[in-house]
Amino acid sequence: MLLFFFDASVATLACDCNRPLHASNHRPRTLAHILKKTISSRKFDYPKLYAIIICVLFLGGMWIGSYVEQFRFDENLRWIYGWGKDFQHLTFILCPIAGLINEIWIITKNKTNWKSDISWTLVSLFPIIYFVTMMTIAMTKSVE
Repeated sequence: MLLFFFDASVATLACDCNRPLHASNHRPRTLAHILKKTISSRKFDYPKLYAIIICVLFLGGMWIGSYVEQFRFDENLRWIYGWGKDFQHLTFILCPIAGLINEIWIITKNKTNWKSDISWTLVSLFPIIYFVTMMTIAMTKSVE
């Protein structure tokens, strides 16, 4: 049985026997080798990734907090309510802090070109903007 092996520039033909696949000293490329080179050659922009993760955690915490309300009065499932509310409070406290730290990281990383990252600034500061907006609305409602 004949097998076709495709290299970067040359297609080599080899048989299904115990002899070497390539006549040259070039190693055949494996999937693990290709993935390792691909992942190591890419430069991930971690502050932007963390900004998205922070927003997803913040919105997920708010969603879980409202979702677990249905378990509040069920005696058998009240533990779900307790854990969900604890997760909501934890994300509501930690995400604005993490967003601020991430924003400082974005600004210090791109000192000369921080104006081009204004959208990532808003994404990273979303939990703080939300918190300040909701506190302002709550305070103005209580004054009236």
